[in-house]
Amino acid sequence: MVLFGALRTSAQRAARASTVAGLAFAAVPGAASSVRCDGGSSFGGMKIPSSFEAMIPVGQTLSVGGVLGLCSGFIMKKVGKAAAGIVGGIFVLQQGLAYQGYITVNWNKVEQDMIRVLDVNGDGKFDQKDMESGYLKTLSVLQQNTAGMSGGFAGGFLLGVRYG
Repeated sequence: MVLFGALRTSAQRAARASTVAGLAFAAVPGAASSVRCDGGSSFGGMKIPSSFEAMIPVGQTLSVGGVLGLCSGFIMKKVGKAAAGIVGGIFVLQQGLAYQGYITVNWNKVEQDMIRVLDVNGDGKFDQKDMESGYLKTLSVLQQNTAGMSGGFAGGFLLGVRYG
């Protein structure tokens, strides 16, 4: 029930904002004259489709992207919670065993192994350059072949993480 209340409130706010934006747009001289009902208009240099059938591919990619984003965000939140619980439990167990003297951890070896894994550019140390190159690699993978789907995916992902 809380979800529907929040959805209704969001819809009311969006309706108010679009009304205000429409009134502000109508107040600009010459703004409304650039769009006609016969489909022969252009808006900001972009041709407006003459029928809704021309917009079906855009709607399909946004819908698919939204559904995939919603599922991904939902799963990511659930898996993230489970992973945080498991990692936290292992850490508490390890610290308890180390405190009691059952195990000793060679933290220098752990640090060397982690640097070897995280050193993306191969210079032997983990620094800002490794973060930048890892970010750029991740960004290039995420930007590949997502022209129409990215907006719907991002919105769906945020909803999935929020309500998942």
